[in-house]
Amino acid sequence: MHNPHKLPITVISGFTNTGKTSVLVDLLHKRNVDQQSAIIMNDIAETVTETNKVREALGKDSHLLLELPNGCICCTLKDVFLQTVEQIAESGVNHLYIESNATAEPSLIQGFLEESVFADRVYIQNMITIIDAATFLTDFFSTDELRDRGLVALTHDDRMTSEVLTEQIEYADTLMVTKGDLVKDADLAFLKEMLATLNPKAKITVVGQNKRDTINQKIDTFIFTAEKPFHPLRLHAALQTDAFSSILRARGIAWIATRPVYKVQWSQTGSICSLESGGPWWNRGASEKENQFNAQWFELCGSRFQNIEFIGAEMNVEQLQKLLESCLLTDVEMKLGSDLWLHFDDPFEQWEHYMDRSLFTVKRCEHHHVHEVH
Repeated sequence: MHNPHKLPITVISGFTNTGKTSVLVDLLHKRNVDQQSAIIMNDIAETVTETNKVREALGKDSHLLLELPNGCICCTLKDVFLQTVEQIAESGVNHLYIESNATAEPSLIQGFLEESVFADRVYIQNMITIIDAATFLTDFFSTDELRDRGLVALTHDDRMTSEVLTEQIEYADTLMVTKGDLVKDADLAFLKEMLATLNPKAKITVVGQNKRDTINQKIDTFIFTAEKPFHPLRLHAALQTDAFSSILRARGIAWIATRPVYKVQWSQTGSICSLESGGPWWNRGASEKENQFNAQWFELCGSRFQNIEFIGAEMNVEQLQKLLESCLLTDVEMKLGSDLWLHFDDPFEQWEHYMDRSLFTVKRCEHHHVHEVH
């Protein structure tokens, strides 16, 4: 049970033109008439008319609508955002609604609030993500970077559209699908099944749905585990085939023989597969001497592994299992030892820094149908 003296916060996320402001207005109309609410709007992409509707819904509290239009609260406006939340927390209002910009990551917003100096005075009551049924699947399977859409606040932001959509879905406790009446029955049913698989804990509601569910494609989950490393050359070749065309989402930890220090974060969102340098396999110490000891201890007692979850539509699990197993080191290669593994051909880019990564565009095979929304 939450402390009644803490400020409850509702975070509303969603990509461009999903209707976040309309949802916000609806929430304001449904709130207790005695509830004094404040609003931080970081996405003013909706029309001026929509913003005016928010002011009208606030009524006598319209002065508590605070706009942060020029930048992103997850990067360029972090300090301003936190100062604003702190001021609101001290003002005595009953609820704070945050409408984030199109590319904001809910996990970062939550982290900022939980690590802030005023963390003991606020709590997140709801994490809502709005999904446009008419555009989601097209955006999810696109290979666009955010910069291709003109949606970056920082020049070095190399995130993909599908990565942002997935992040917003997986960190929500409520998924609200808008424009459900604009898509075919099968597409809406597939989208709901897909969302439920990506985030099983979230409540899913559909606005504008007046149809009966029909699901043509079955969504499966498969977890690949192994205690051998991947051979970089064979893995790199596999990632350039259409073998992963049925995968909607993949996430987990991989081990590549030529890269023994860091875990590899394996992630696929839609048509983009990313292998990223993760943290070390052992816990880092406070000093270089302690780090060296931890590394040596790990080499003696620890174990590296593969553990990757795949979520796919009509996925051929047996075929995928065999392909991944063929990318592992053979028994003969295992006997060579880790010192010799370092000399294997490795066509992946060099990862000089933590979070460096290699990106692959997933090849879609002709016989595999992905729902297209028209």
